[in-house]
Amino acid sequence: LFIEASARHGMTAKDAEDLFEQILAFASYCFNRSHSAAYAFVAYQTAYLKCHYPVEYMSCLLSSVASDQEKTQLYIEECNKKGIKVLPPDINKSYAEFAPDGDNIRFGLASVKQVGERERQVIRKPPVLKKKRVMIPEDELDFKPLADHLEEWIENSLNKKG
Repeated sequence: LFIEASARHGMTAKDAEDLFEQILAFASYCFNRSHSAAYAFVAYQTAYLKCHYPVEYMSCLLSSVASDQEKTQLYIEECNKKGIKVLPPDINKSYAEFAPDGDNIRFGLASVKQVGERERQVIRKPPVLKKKRVMIPEDELDFKPLADHLEEWIENSLNKKG
């Protein structure tokens, strides 16, 4: 197959065979098979997740590049092409990381400029468990108006740039 394709591109059969032998010899030591198998397996898993769980996959991908604005924008564009909306940050719904929000992705607070780790901890904490492992209803976690929390933020959270 390689030799036939090479001939279609103007290479002689002899040159194609020589090149193929060089490639084969190089491949036998440059990248061992166990690594190849491992990378193939990871590629398969990644493709499976991207295909069957696109919102969750893209949420994790966006979170993994949250500190890189160019890559974040690139992946947001990819979400838009796939029909996945990236919703704006919401003090009552966003987490530090990008997170699935139904069929959409909620923008992660970690990617908001001038929001540091301490602010993220004060702004949004994940639902906590009661003693009997019953989740606190989401509406009980909603924040009151900003003025109710401003004094606490000033004393404890705002970074020097904020």
